[in-house]
Amino acid sequence: MLRARILLLLSRRGGTTTTTTTTRFGRTPPRLSLLRVISTEERATLERDVNALFADARDEIESALESKGTTYFDEDAKLAKEATKECLDKYEELLRRCGDSENSKIRRSMGLKIEQLKAEAKLIDE
Repeated sequence: MLRARILLLLSRRGGTTTTTTTTRFGRTPPRLSLLRVISTEERATLERDVNALFADARDEIESALESKGTTYFDEDAKLAKEATKECLDKYEELLRRCGDSENSKIRRSMGLKIEQLKAEAKLIDE
């Protein structure tokens, strides 16, 4: 509802940003950067992608940890780091594409998994 009202107001102004003006009370309203609008389907797709990449990254990390001390370790570690980076990049894309209110929901639902993935990836270097 709020998003629809914002879009309506912005469309009447002819742009996606507001200008900084002083109100009669002397306060300056906050500037809106480019309005980030993402559909529910796009968000769901990005969340599924992050979850799939998370599972792949964890599998690669597990493989790398199991191969520690063998000749396969370097290649497995490289694959695990690449998979982890891909997952983190997709997560950051999801956060960038969603608005601030959506970001807090996403961080609550996925933030611990992402932190877990970062911690597991650090185990490879130890």
